[in-house]
Amino acid sequence: QQQLKIKGVADINSEAVGITFAKKNQILTTKNFNNLFKIVDLDYIIELTGNDKVLEEIKKSIPQGIKLIDHYKAMSLLDYLQIKEKTYKIKQQLTKHKNDPNLMEKYFDVFSQDLLNIVEERTNYLQNHEKKIEALYKVLFNTDPNPIFIIDNKSFKILKVNQRAQDYYKYSEEELL
Repeated sequence: QQQLKIKGVADINSEAVGITFAKKNQILTTKNFNNLFKIVDLDYIIELTGNDKVLEEIKKSIPQGIKLIDHYKAMSLLDYLQIKEKTYKIKQQLTKHKNDPNLMEKYFDVFSQDLLNIVEERTNYLQNHEKKIEALYKVLFNTDPNPIFIIDNKSFKILKVNQRAQDYYKYSEEELL
């Protein structure tokens, strides 16, 4: 079984959690992720910013042979590791208190709540991300200088039109639909 070893952390914020952790554990820190590519035997870069621009910059410059785990996959990995850690801890507590059903129930309830918190946190993150994407889509759709029609590919019914289409054809959205 291969062990995960953090060899370096890059962040422009010198107070970021990852940088603080790395400094405390005598791990290489840098403000420029390109410096990480110089690390001998580097297998993976895990991008955790959640910033698609940073992700694209890493994709453009990552050397061949180094694998990239983007922030979406990294979130899933983090969730998995958190659940594994909590499972391990709860098993220890349940084993210790196997003759006390009340304590076992208490620890099980704590574990269940921990799992629920992980799922809620991820769900909230994804919902917020979805809202940002929807808002960006609306801006792009409504500010495009070209008339745009969104058409159902089966029925060929017009589902939505942008403001430019309404202005160009001199019909309201309801009339165009």
